[in-house]
Amino acid sequence: MRIRMSSQTRWLLPVVMAAALLAVSGGLAAQQLYRMARDPVAVAPSGADDAADADGNAKVRVSADTFAHPDGQEVRDLVQRYVTSRNRQDYAMWRDTVTTREARSMSVQQWLAAVGGIQTHDVVIRRVESAPGPHGRVLVTFRVTQPGKDPSAPAVLCHRSRAVFPLATENGKLRLGSPRWNNVVEESC
Repeated sequence: MRIRMSSQTRWLLPVVMAAALLAVSGGLAAQQLYRMARDPVAVAPSGADDAADADGNAKVRVSADTFAHPDGQEVRDLVQRYVTSRNRQDYAMWRDTVTTREARSMSVQQWLAAVGGIQTHDVVIRRVESAPGPHGRVLVTFRVTQPGKDPSAPAVLCHRSRAVFPLATENGKLRLGSPRWNNVVEESC
């Protein structure tokens, strides 16, 4: 017994197989891109593998996704200045990295009380999202350490955090806004 196949049926199987192969290949490529976006890529020209520079400041690293973003380097530089200002407790530098609204929200004394003793480490910019107009967002992961409240105990409090900072352009400069509390995720180290 011989089965007759029409010309349409003969091409159906190869087309279905090609579509399945394309779907699998696309899925594997997407998985690789996702993995690359999660893995940090250092962009500092020298000493990129070091966790801190010569002054002990945390180096900000970026994901492949951020590295490829047109504003990725500018955002990295901004976040680097922001982290350095907090680690050095340099209020003037901090004011130069945040929006006018954010800067006006805290006096020097309030800011120093809020950041006193806190050190930020392992900073990675995971994603930069542009938005229409002068606004956007940046997803940053980091680790924060703070000496314990009891001076006799050497314990250090440690939190791993993920925060979404709003981005704004003011007077031609990129600035960070304050992350909303519902966008900040913390867990103990």
